Amino acid sequence: MQVFTHFIHSPMGEIFAAATSHSVIYLQFYDEEKITKAFPYYLSQKKAEYIQQKNEILMLLEIQLQAYFDKKLQKFDIPTQTFGKAFQVKIWEDLHEINYGERCSYKNLTSKNHPPEKVRAVASAVAKNPILILHPCHRVVGNDGSLTCYAGKIWRKEKLLQLESTAAPLSLFYFF
Repeated sequence: MQVFTHFIHSPMGEIFAAATSHSVIYLQFYDEEKITKAFPYYLSQKKAEYIQQKNEILMLLEIQLQAYFDKKLQKFDIPTQTFGKAFQVKIWEDLHEINYGERCSYKNLTSKNHPPEKVRAVASAVAKNPILILHPCHRVVGNDGSLTCYAGKIWRKEKLLQLESTAAPLSLFYFF
């Protein structure tokens, strides 16, 4: 498997992206420790040849991210592929049901497909989301609406929510 990597400039800092010839597999705000430790660990099960250049998927990603940050795009149509446990992958898929400009509590996200006692497991899966922005975990907030942890740093979560709220009507919570 060939994995292409590229840094994408954004108003919130550099974003490290990785993709195969078919899909985005990793998207994180740049953090040297995360890139040198988490990314190789994330793909440790896959034998991959890493190529530091843009391919067609990464070019499309860069264009769509720019449009998103310019408030001209609300829904990405780039294929993604995640590697994780079935439970995690299901949670990452559920994130796509939280629309642009909306927020969802961990409790509401859990109640969609899981019993209430799974809320911590759901929160853990959200925290391990490998494809930020495209799998919009920044839209998940505490039950009281508070901003909780975010792999890209809490200030970025706040900025992403502000970006979306100024481009679209914002409802505090999204109920499934």
